[in-house]
Amino acid sequence: MRGINLFSLCAVGILIIAVYVFLTLCRGVVRLLCRALDSKGETICRLVYNLIQYLTIFVLIYQAFSYLGFPTSTVLASVGVAALAITFGAQTLIADILAGVFNVLEGGYRVGDYIKIDGFEGFVRSIGVRTTKVESRSRDIKIIENSQI
Repeated sequence: MRGINLFSLCAVGILIIAVYVFLTLCRGVVRLLCRALDSKGETICRLVYNLIQYLTIFVLIYQAFSYLGFPTSTVLASVGVAALAITFGAQTLIADILAGVFNVLEGGYRVGDYIKIDGFEGFVRSIGVRTTKVESRSRDIKIIENSQI
């Protein structure tokens, strides 16, 4: 039977708990891998974990809608159209993400490297999907979009 009822709400609750447990286990595995790898491997591990997290949450939402009786194929088509519209509006975001991924894969710089960008010098503290954090010798932190590097 479709629609919102006690069984569908329980199924969604169980699904949320399962996703929470899965993401907690994934976080633990990624932390173990990060400790065993160098800074480039650590960055890749974090990017992979973020990807797993986003995909898992997307599947959670899709399945919850399905259990609650929403027309998931219609919702998915609407999300596709909305994503296309957002993509055109968020070109800088996409450029930042792609630049971050390519930087990690090509190894332009790593966490701990000393770099100089636009007159700001410092050590790379973290490399994210969209931004890179650089800390100067005077402990100033500058967050730089990856597409600007």
